[in-house]
Amino acid sequence: LKIERTNSPFPQKYYMKLLKVAREDCMNARTRLFAWERHNLRYVIILMNGIGCRVLECKNLRWSDLDVRDNGVFLYIHGKSKERTIRIPDRIYGHLMDLLKWKKANYSNYNEEDFPHIFNSYGSPKATNHFSGKVRKRWMMATGIPNPNDYELVCFRHKFITGALNSGAHSLTIATYCGTSQKMIEDTYSGLVAAQVYDLVFKNTP
Repeated sequence: LKIERTNSPFPQKYYMKLLKVAREDCMNARTRLFAWERHNLRYVIILMNGIGCRVLECKNLRWSDLDVRDNGVFLYIHGKSKERTIRIPDRIYGHLMDLLKWKKANYSNYNEEDFPHIFNSYGSPKATNHFSGKVRKRWMMATGIPNPNDYELVCFRHKFITGALNSGAHSLTIATYCGTSQKMIEDTYSGLVAAQVYDLVFKNTP
């Protein structure tokens, strides 16, 4: 049977509260292992919210995928079969550098060569095989958001895309940036954008 999944974007008004709850939980973790997992999850949320990438793409990310150039910071993103290189905001690059600094401070001899994956498991060079759904739901409940079980990690990708659409960005531009098709953007998000910008972002869409 087909599993029905929500495509509801995470509500903007709860986002900063969520980050605060997550930061406090990271700081209060009982063990370094728990702190490591929670930091990974917090920064995955920040990354997905900031550039609209997928969960698998986060797991695949390596420190070497970051490319600092004169005209900005670029990130090579790859999932199961798709790949792209996009320019990322300076603030997102700053968040990733904060994560790198924290990992170096909390694991002896941590470095980008021996631990190539950005979101690696504690003490392992391999990428983490999960981001705790239990922790994520606890964070969401603490924000006071209604129906916290309705929001999986993909809701932050939805939040990025709907935010860009409602800001007037064209669906083709967003599709290219997020590694998907313009038709998927139209089919999935046309009902989630403000009526006054619908014609602008979906105009000339086949």
